[in-house]
Amino acid sequence: MANKLCLLWQNARTSQWYHIGDLVLRDTSVYAFTYNISDEANGLYAALKDGYHLHPTFPEIGKEYESNFLFSTFARRLPDRNRKDYAPILAELGITQESTDFDLLAATGGRLNSDSYEFVKSS
Repeated sequence: MANKLCLLWQNARTSQWYHIGDLVLRDTSVYAFTYNISDEANGLYAALKDGYHLHPTFPEIGKEYESNFLFSTFARRLPDRNRKDYAPILAELGITQESTDFDLLAATGGRLNSDSYEFVKSS
């Protein structure tokens, strides 16, 4: 069974959130990213009309990007495993050292102060 996170983008000017893509972990070994090209009102096409620009790592809308590792552009959103407070961070998030990068991304949302992206668990 695949694990799925929705990648959201927030327009800083309007505060509107858009579901621009999906990150899937298949069989704990293959990551896949695709843009959300559905007709939903707050999908990628609506975001593009509201000022969103495709992520440079993923320049093609219709393509499925795959990797055996979490894409570096997403991995940089995780706490550094070498931090002295890494174990307490995991404990606070309710996950363990055995948790995958995908689990950690799901728990933290991958939020950075420098941009308007966030991952949320798919319902």
